[in-house]
Amino acid sequence: MKSLLILSLIMISCGQVTDLLDSDGISSGEHRIFISSANYTGNLGNFSGADEKCKDLASTAGLTRNYIAVISTSVSSAAARLDLTGPIFMIDSEDNKVLVSSSESDLFSGGNLVNDITITELGTSRISGSVWSGSTDAGGTSITGHCLNWSSNASSEDARAGDVADALGGWIDRRDITCDSSLPIYCISN
Repeated sequence: MKSLLILSLIMISCGQVTDLLDSDGISSGEHRIFISSANYTGNLGNFSGADEKCKDLASTAGLTRNYIAVISTSVSSAAARLDLTGPIFMIDSEDNKVLVSSSESDLFSGGNLVNDITITELGTSRISGSVWSGSTDAGGTSITGHCLNWSSNASSEDARAGDVADALGGWIDRRDITCDSSLPIYCISN
């Protein structure tokens, strides 16, 4: 019993307990967001397929939290899908935390991101380009399109997309893109 207590104290003094409480480079109460390293057509497979893509990317990168796609459909908004209780960070290739937003309300305030969302699940950068969202700058459902609720890759359908290099509302709401295009998605720990 004394050996177990001594081992526990050594682990605490070395900071290892803190490492066990944190995951994916962030602390409890914080959230991690990334732009996918992979591109997809507008046929994401609805919410479930898009979420599965986020989970697969996260798992492959060694991340352990539950990640979901930051997208809206005609019946549910990106903001309504999320339950964020703290600040939102990206983690770069050197394991540095990069603040994106101090809260969910700041994330979907039509702007006010501290930094563009340019870091992938692997810690690499994507510094330009469009990103699937189907959302307004407030995280609401866009009236212009969602690739038939993320089930179509037809060139005759379109969806709202954000822009990686826009820390204002354009990060999630910049332009309409045809569904046969190949774009990344944003994923966030929920």
